[in-house]
This record gives sequence, C-alpha cells and structure tokens, in this order.
Amino acid sequence: MKRKLFQRLIVIFFITTLIFVLPAYAAEKKAKVLNLRCQAFAPASMDLFSEILASSFPARVKELTDGAINIQVFPGGALVPTSQIFGAVGKRMVDMAMHVAAYVTGVIPIANIESGLPLSWADETEVQGFFYHTKFRDLLIAAYAKHNVRWNGTFNGGPQNIISKKPINSLADLKKLRVRISGPAKEMLKKLDVPLTYVAGSELYLALSTGTIDAAVWGSASTAMDMNLHEVAKYFLTTPLSPGVNGNILTNLDVWKSFSPSQQAAIDVAGRIAMHDAVELFTRRDKAALAKMSSTYGVTLTSLPPAEVALLNEAAQSVWDDMAAKSPDSAEAVQILRDYLKK
Repeated sequence: MKRKLFQRLIVIFFITTLIFVLPAYAAEKKAKVLNLRCQAFAPASMDLFSEILASSFPARVKELTDGAINIQVFPGGALVPTSQIFGAVGKRMVDMAMHVAAYVTGVIPIANIESGLPLSWADETEVQGFFYHTKFRDLLIAAYAKHNVRWNGTFNGGPQNIISKKPINSLADLKKLRVRISGPAKEMLKKLDVPLTYVAGSELYLALSTGTIDAAVWGSASTAMDMNLHEVAKYFLTTPLSPGVNGNILTNLDVWKSFSPSQQAAIDVAGRIAMHDAVELFTRRDKAALAKMSSTYGVTLTSLPPAEVALLNEAAQSVWDDMAAKSPDSAEAVQILRDYLKK
C-alpha cells in the first residue's frame, strides 16, 4: 500500500514539474551557459557516482535548464580532499558538492538527523515524506545557509551494514573488533562500548587489508562491494545499523543566488528525483551484491538475534535524545521525526 501511494506521489510530482516548472524555462531568454564544478565524496568506482551523481543528476539539470547549467562532477579527492569538501563549497573553491551529512555534524548539529538517525525510517516513503512534507527541509536550508551553502536535496545511500574480517554473531563479537564508522549509528555503537575509529573511504581497502581496522561500515552491501571490500573482509552483518545514511547535494550560496528562479527549481527538482533514483539503485544492487558475495566470493552472511537487536534499539533511542539536545533546531527536528513516524 505504501509503495503504491508513493508511486502515485511520484507521478503527481512529475506532472506538477511539467505544468509549473518547465514552462518557466520556455518563457526565459536563452541563458548564458554556466559551467559548474561539483566535488563528490564518492570514488569513481561506486555505482552511485557513475549512475546518478555524475550521470543522471547533471544530465537532468542540463535538460531542465535547456542546457544553461552544465555540471561536471568529479569523484572523491579529485579537486579537494573529502574532509574539506564542505568548506570548499562554502568558499567557492568548488561551485557545488555531493557530500555526506555525517561529515559536517561538528559545525551543523542538525546534520545528525539529516544523516539518518539509527533505526529510524523504514522505507523510501517515510524518508521522502520526512524530508519533503514536513518543516525539516526548511530547517536544513536555514542551517546550511549560515555557512554560505544552499542545501538542494538528499540522496539515500542504502542501509548501514558492517563488513568484517571476523564473524559477528553477537554484540560480544562486535566489541572485540576495531570498527570504522561515521554518522549517528556510530554513537549507538559507542553506547554499547564497541571500539570505533575513522578512516577515509578511499583508504578503507588498505586499512582492512593491513589490519589497521577489523571491520568497516561503508553503506550497504553494494557500496562495500564497489570498493572491493569483500576481497579483504569475508563476513557481512545483514542486521542494519541504520535504515539509510543520507548524502546531500549542496551549492555555494552566491552561485545559487545567481541562478534564475527556474534554474533554482531545476536543481531542487533534479535533487529530489536523485533521491528516488538512489533508492531504486541500492535496492536492486544490494540484492545482487549479497547473492554474489556469498556464492562467488565466499563471504559469510551473519545476523544478530532479536534480543541483541532490542539492545540496539534501546541505544538508538538514547542517541535520538542526545542528538535532540545538541541545538534548538535539532530538538525541533527530532520531535518532527517522532511525530511523523507516529502517523
């Protein structure tokens, strides 16, 4: 039922775009072509990068603006280090960025909620509804604007799972491993006394192969496989730590203000469609990746028993409370989420 409702909403969304957005482009004079540089967090090996971030998203923007906005998307590390992407877009070292919300929580507390609170929304319908049919989007735009950045949309990176060099069948097993993770799910594991660390995505393969870390969270099964982590880590925990960690599409605020209203609408529309495309991509790819990991590469799939999942849930709700206490807009966002999920 939820999926059928969401499909109807998507149809309505596209029809609305055709009726109200596209005529605006036809009414404008031929605009000067703007060539923008966009730095993505993802390496070129990820399907998310090749199929959506560097492909369908910029192509859709170009089409909707009648060729007036041409976005060249660079893979992680090509222009600036991943850790510096947010500051780079604010200072206009790059015009746009495709970033990970979890990476900016130190300067934008509400990004903890944006990233995806552990064990929160269950499917695409819920995450789309929360971001686009509540006040949450307005809170995000206001928060990012303080750093000279315009928030343009979110894209879901699939669930957070752990791939490891040793089997994880219990929380006791997990506590014996040094785990790379970022985002709110990190705080959930911290409450359960799991040893944690951080390694840049581009360095995960080396870190696992050399034993610098024992386990890593890099999205879902397909993203872990895109990074070839299955070659050096032969165990995959199918119990998700989070239903999905969100990335975002960002534009330097000065660049944003230089766009016409219809060009701004094009970026926002393309960003929202990218969210749907990403969910479809990860659903399809994760199913295939799990099967291939297990049958072809000898990766063992494990899961946590219900009693252990209950402990995760307790820790997750405590994290929600902690995130709400970080700032007034975070408290408002967490309450909006809780109220929304009760409906």
